[in-house]
Amino acid sequence: MLHSTAEEAADALLTEGYKTLAGRLPLQEQIHEAWGYQRMKDEGGALLYFVASSRSKAKDYNIARLQAETLAKVQLAGHVETRIGQLVENKMASRHLMGGEEHVKEILDQSKSLVKTSLSQLIPLLEVFKEYPDGEVEVMLMIACRRDQADRIMNEID
Repeated sequence: MLHSTAEEAADALLTEGYKTLAGRLPLQEQIHEAWGYQRMKDEGGALLYFVASSRSKAKDYNIARLQAETLAKVQLAGHVETRIGQLVENKMASRHLMGGEEHVKEILDQSKSLVKTSLSQLIPLLEVFKEYPDGEVEVMLMIACRRDQADRIMNEID
C-alpha cells in the first residue's frame, strides 16, 4: 500500500508490530530521510543514490539483520554493476574498441571485484524489527550507496 506521508507509513509499520532500535531516529524520521535519498538527483536529473531494501526472518535478531543486509547489498551490487556495464559500453564506443572482447571481459571482471569493496561505504536509512510469538524476529532495512561509486570504480580500472 502506498502512503502519502512518512507519518502514515510509520503508523502502518507500527500497526504491523515493527519497532525501532533504541538510539535510532524515530521511525517517521527514518522514513522521511529514506524517501529523500530515493529522490535526490544531480544537475542532469540522474539519481544520486542507489537504494535497496530487504526483509529477513530468523530465530535471532542478529542473524535476521545480517541476512537482510546481505540481500540489500546484493540488490545494490546489481545496481552498481548495471551502471558499470553502461560505463563500459560508453568507454568502448568512445574509444572505437568494439570487438575487443577480451578487453571488455577483463574490465568487467575487474569491476566485479571492485564492486564488493565499494559496497563497504553504505548509508543506513531505515531499520526496524518485528518479534513473532514463536520467537522469530523479522528485520527490515533500507540502505543506500552513492551512484558515483560506479564511476569511481571505472576510473580505478583504467
